[in-house]
Amino acid sequence: MGKTPSTKQFEEWVADYLTSYEDYNQDTVHEYVDGIVPLTYHEIWQRFDEMSLEITQAHVGLEIWKVMRAEIYDAYYAAFDEVLDEFLEILEQGDD
Repeated sequence: MGKTPSTKQFEEWVADYLTSYEDYNQDTVHEYVDGIVPLTYHEIWQRFDEMSLEITQAHVGLEIWKVMRAEIYDAYYAAFDEVLDEFLEILEQGDD
C-alpha cells in the first residue's frame, strides 16, 4: 500500500478521539474514522491515488467515489484501530 497519513497523525486523531468520546466502542470508533476520511471528490481521488489503492473487478458497476472512499476508510480504520489499541493498553497499565 502507498502513503497513508503518518503514525503521528493517527496518534493525534486517537488522542482527539479519546478526549471527544467517553464511551470507547466500535460504534464511536466507526463514527470517528468516518469523520476523518476525505469528503470531497478531489480529496478522495487525491488520497486514493497517494495510497496506491486500486479498483478491482468486484467494484464494477458501483459509484467510483463511493468505492474509493470505502477503500480509504478501510485503510484508515485499520491504522486507527492499531494505534487506539496501543493507547488503551497504555491507559490500562496506568490504572494498575
